[in-house]
Amino acid sequence: MNRMNLIILMDRLEDLIQSAAMIPFSGKGLVDVEEVMGLLEKIRAAIPDEIRQAEAISGERDRFLEESRAQAERIILQAEEYAARLVADSEVVKKSQEEGRRIIQEARRKSRELEQNAQKYASEVLGNLQKALERTLQVVERGRREIDDSLSSQTTGNESAPFESAPKAQSPHR
Repeated sequence: MNRMNLIILMDRLEDLIQSAAMIPFSGKGLVDVEEVMGLLEKIRAAIPDEIRQAEAISGERDRFLEESRAQAERIILQAEEYAARLVADSEVVKKSQEEGRRIIQEARRKSRELEQNAQKYASEVLGNLQKALERTLQVVERGRREIDDSLSSQTTGNESAPFESAPKAQSPHR
């Protein structure tokens, strides 16, 4: 579902609340619970995929970091094993030690680079997710304000005329 469907569903919920039978002297109304629950379920289904994917993205980031660390450890282990195999005589030993140190330094550099890239990727993905969540939160907050305003106007109307049926308030965005 898209953002428009979410707004339409919230409009339906607002209409249901506005058309509720009012209980005299209480400022409260009666609504069909099943209908409200059905609308809430549809609203949940309309929430953007980014929200439902937040946990999956976080898990993906953790797996990516773990794979990077494991790969770096394998590279270092292979370099150390290679350095150990290079030992033969004194000249070869000296060259082997130098080559082993160079390989280990390169493996560590690659390990740091892999981890930095993983952190940058995770930060970018989480930044994009944060922006999507903020946009969705704005839509939800706007809908809640409209519902609260509607309920407030209904309550005000009932207190002045407790035995009269409350007129149906119109939403300002229609």
